Amino acid sequence: MATKRSLPVRKSRKLELRSPQLRNNMLALLEKVRDDERAREAFVNNPTKAIASKVTLAAATPRQVSESNRLLFALLANDRMREFMARFEPRGSNATTSKQEFATAFAKEVASLNDDNIVVALVGNALVGNGIPGLSNLAYQCVSNETTGKSSCACTPVAKNQARFGENAIDPATIRALSEALTARAKALVRQGVIANLDETIG
Repeated sequence: MATKRSLPVRKSRKLELRSPQLRNNMLALLEKVRDDERAREAFVNNPTKAIASKVTLAAATPRQVSESNRLLFALLANDRMREFMARFEPRGSNATTSKQEFATAFAKEVASLNDDNIVVALVGNALVGNGIPGLSNLAYQCVSNETTGKSSCACTPVAKNQARFGENAIDPATIRALSEALTARAKALVRQGVIANLDETIG
């Protein structure tokens, strides 16, 4: 009797800053952004391009970059969504369960917000195959967490186990300033009607 051969299971790659190289890349980018005004402006204008080219070294088309930025800014512009991202903590003990928890909670949050900018951004990312933060290795965002004397950063909102860069590697004030600048740009793009218009390139 012939036995069925099981197909190999493909493990999804999470964009968490866990390997030393990714941590070093992110630290180098943050240091550059902290010390160089032009680099800081470029990061705020096009965060996806900066992270893809300097940190994850991920290949992405200009449209994928634009749509990833669209979703990032759509999420940042909504105060309630930022609160949701900050407080979400998965209860599952493995990556698959955590992704399912996040997907369920994220979908409920999006539905309750009734935010056209987020809906349009999700459609735009689906069109170019980006997925959404925490569920795909194409679309991502930086989530920072500040504690006394420490700062941490990861490229997924799914888990709070962000990679730590060490004592005072990048001061919390720098992370806070970047977050505020990104949020301010996001709100400006919403006011201008850019995020809800898929014909507009962002970045």
